[in-house]
Amino acid sequence: MSVATSSDSEISLEVWFPRNWTGRFLSTGNGGLSGCIQYEDLAYSAALSFATVGANNGHNGTSGVPFLNKPGVIEDFAYRSIHTGVAIGKTLTSSFYGSLTPRLSISDVVPVSGSKFFTLFKPITSRIGGRQGLKSVQDFPEDFDGVVAGALAADFNHLLSWSGHFYAITGNSSASRFCDGIDGVEDGIIEDPNLCDYEPARLLCNETQTEGGLYHGGAG
Repeated sequence: MSVATSSDSEISLEVWFPRNWTGRFLSTGNGGLSGCIQYEDLAYSAALSFATVGANNGHNGTSGVPFLNKPGVIEDFAYRSIHTGVAIGKTLTSSFYGSLTPRLSISDVVPVSGSKFFTLFKPITSRIGGRQGLKSVQDFPEDFDGVVAGALAADFNHLLSWSGHFYAITGNSSASRFCDGIDGVEDGIIEDPNLCDYEPARLLCNETQTEGGLYHGGAG
């Protein structure tokens, strides 16, 4: 379903309801700059008997292009997508299961988030998913009874600049330098990665090289 979050932004979300629901609700997260609903995460969590919500973080794709001149999309990415998805997901979960008594797998779970059920945020990915969890705790502490967040990308600007530092050195894919032509066509695509005998050591600078490679202390 699509939900308008401002005059120039919206999120897409899905909620999955397992038959053997145990009274637990889980929100998945996202990774990197990407939007897109993480269907593999929905399937994994629902298989563990969680009613699960997943949203696209306010945009589709894996780049920041949709952010350009779209402050509403940036707000969705920063905090609003998770919070909105959780609010709608809880409402739909209550409506779907109604008065059904959940088969709790944890007998001593006591919800403190104001819900009828135990709520959890657990991004299957880390870094940006971890940042989303941290932001939820900071701004919306009543959304969840528990948050599992790893490898927090809280210092997001420096994370991107550090990643960009290596991009400038190695290009879009350093592996493509050595393996692109295996299929007979140099088109930026490695058709069969299993045929690529990738050796990162080949990126190291030689004794006279001053650019276009790596040395043990950084960029060559």
